[in-house]
Amino acid sequence: MTRRRPLAPLLGVTAAIGLAWACARKPVDDPCGPHHPARIEVRDGQGVLELVARGATGDGGVGPRAAPSSSPLSSPLSSPFTAPGLTLCDGAGRALGRLLEGGGRLTLLGPRGNELARAERRGGERTLERLQGTCTPGAPPTPLAPAVAATTGPPPCPRLRFYEGEGLLRLLDAEGVPLGQIATPGGRGPVNVLDPAGRVIALVERAEPQDDTRLAVRDPDGRTRLLLLGLRPERAAAALALPSLELPERLLLAALLGAPD
Repeated sequence: MTRRRPLAPLLGVTAAIGLAWACARKPVDDPCGPHHPARIEVRDGQGVLELVARGATGDGGVGPRAAPSSSPLSSPLSSPFTAPGLTLCDGAGRALGRLLEGGGRLTLLGPRGNELARAERRGGERTLERLQGTCTPGAPPTPLAPAVAATTGPPPCPRLRFYEGEGLLRLLDAEGVPLGQIATPGGRGPVNVLDPAGRVIALVERAEPQDDTRLAVRDPDGRTRLLLLGLRPERAAAALALPSLELPERLLLAALLGAPD
């Protein structure tokens, strides 16, 4: 008669091996997890979180006790843009992309690490280059005839630029067509955001007169559209109200405007 070996010892060995393997595996870090401190928060007028930019563990987070800047751009907004940069997350905790600083520019990455846009300042000009489809990053935005463009490779990537003068900061496309404007008053008062025709569509000011940690983007009638934490100054935060841009691109523009001249 063949004797059957008891299964209990075998099951015990299998369980021990499985436990050891599970313990040896490194846990997958969620870059949108709450253990990563929020450096920038964008909420709607009711306080519901729309976007949060999270830094590395150990970062100081937003608010008056945030870590001091070590960034070459050395502005309150751009201070998080040192390696490994910021992870952009939506209100549900899903990663939308990353914002990085390096090579003298700010870069917006998509959720898969693909480069979506670049922002930089050269001299007195601030530009944002959108890497859409098949295009040549960094190429001069010189218009070419279709026949010539077909023989010289992909066209330059679409480029937006800021033009500043007469108290206005104008956002222009590659053809010089205005996309929006930011009015920068010399004295106290809110920063106004205007559409291409010059109509006021939003204003940016402190959420409360005595609160210097939060800014509010309000409609002309006074209704609060967005509440912003970790964004300074008002001129940079006004980029969040510019039309015709996705929210991550507007945050990239805000970082560009937050850098000192």
